[in-house]
Amino acid sequence: MDSRTIEQLVSSYLSLKKTSWADNSSRSIKSILIRYSQKYDELSRDNISKFIMELLEGGVKTRSIEAYCTHLKRFAEYLADEDLLTYKEYRKIKQYSSDHKSIKKAKPRYLEEKIVAELIKKLQSYEMLRHIFFAGLHLGLRAEGYTLLELNDIDKERGSYGAITVREKGKGQEKKERLIPLTYESSRWLDGYLRFRLSIVKSEDEQALFPSNRGGSVSTRTIHLYYQEITEIAIKHDLLKNRKKTNITAHDMRHTCSKRLQKLGYSEQSIQLFLGHSSIDTTTKIYLHKTDEELLEAFSR
Repeated sequence: MDSRTIEQLVSSYLSLKKTSWADNSSRSIKSILIRYSQKYDELSRDNISKFIMELLEGGVKTRSIEAYCTHLKRFAEYLADEDLLTYKEYRKIKQYSSDHKSIKKAKPRYLEEKIVAELIKKLQSYEMLRHIFFAGLHLGLRAEGYTLLELNDIDKERGSYGAITVREKGKGQEKKERLIPLTYESSRWLDGYLRFRLSIVKSEDEQALFPSNRGGSVSTRTIHLYYQEITEIAIKHDLLKNRKKTNITAHDMRHTCSKRLQKLGYSEQSIQLFLGHSSIDTTTKIYLHKTDEELLEAFSR
């Protein structure tokens, strides 16, 4: 199977042959792959970036098909999460990868409660990292969400404990808005963070909720680096030794936030709106799916 055949399979499973889909999103298969190549490059995932660029240049060998399917499934998950791909299309890609035996059973993206509790203790002396971690835990922010939040997005008068309006990317250049109601716990964290923010902000007129050292908002790259530091602290204290996934990302914290909300008894539809998913299937089948351990626990009562 040559690289051209692989590209045709990719195009087919992403439904990009349908003009309407491509026109509406203003993206082609190449632009999507380039975008995620750059994103992985920012995360220092050189092996994945190199692989994608080889695909675009027509240099993929037959032995790479299995690896390609693995990466394609991961891209599809991100695309579905950002509403650039329907859950139906995501399911097709996942099935295609499974048929080619390219992936094992999906690894849970969320952090277990014990890891969260221990990590919070270890982050006590790293105040900025602790607040970034709490923002992911309580608000389920994508990396870009951190960079767009401003002080005037906080409305303490809405709901029981206040609310935050989050803006994140949608299709094309459009920004989606979603409302995140604050709970007693998240409101207490936010109040503490705002006090800490006063000690690091460069100007009283600064509006960015998460300011950078140079003024203005933090970049997505900085958020990724913060989570890389959090991962290193967790590894240093052996908190990830029994976990199959050995790094912690902003995306993992979105999964952790969703699981936390589920255990607190919030409905699937409420969690869908909280996370900003356009499809309930994305929430229930990608974020809230049960592991074997959870299934066994449910039937042990």
